[in-house]
Amino acid sequence: MQNLGTLSGQGSKGLGMNDLGQIVGASSTLSGDNHAFLWEDGTMYDLGTLSGTEESAAFGINNLGQVAGECTSPVTIRAVLWQVPIRAAIDLMPGSSANSLKIDGKGKVQVAVNPASLTLGDEDARDTPVSQSNKSQPISVFKDVNGDGRVDLVVTFDLAALVQNGDLTASTTRLVLLGARKDGRPVRGRDAVVVS
Repeated sequence: MQNLGTLSGQGSKGLGMNDLGQIVGASSTLSGDNHAFLWEDGTMYDLGTLSGTEESAAFGINNLGQVAGECTSPVTIRAVLWQVPIRAAIDLMPGSSANSLKIDGKGKVQVAVNPASLTLGDEDARDTPVSQSNKSQPISVFKDVNGDGRVDLVVTFDLAALVQNGDLTASTTRLVLLGARKDGRPVRGRDAVVVS
């Protein structure tokens, strides 16, 4: 049993979960209202409410990141659909459980992932783009990095660019991969990192 926490209020309840381990439900806030939440990787995110409503609840989430729920006020109830980023299972530095990076090092950082247009960083809207070959193509290779029998897309990011862009610092403890599928739906994955 794991305590998922609250949105700063007194209580919460989980109402749905997908195959990726993302959980949705409702939680009280500091103001005492209930808001729909998304919980993933140890963090609870407030999904908010529609304009003109005060409370919300999320009842289910599918593997595409679509969340079904409702927003309510004393006089109205509205069915709602939230679209949350698709969680990408990433493996920073495939083959290394420590994910140890030297901040003054040179070379490349590999990330095993499954989306198309990618950045890696700290989610500050200036994240480092995927490295490009001499032919202006993303540096990537298909291989099974975790031995599950399925081919993964392994993409490469320049370590010096991560440092120069401020995405990798001495205090960095995780890196976030952001991208978009061909249909435009967002993709997000993250992994812990140890900087030396």
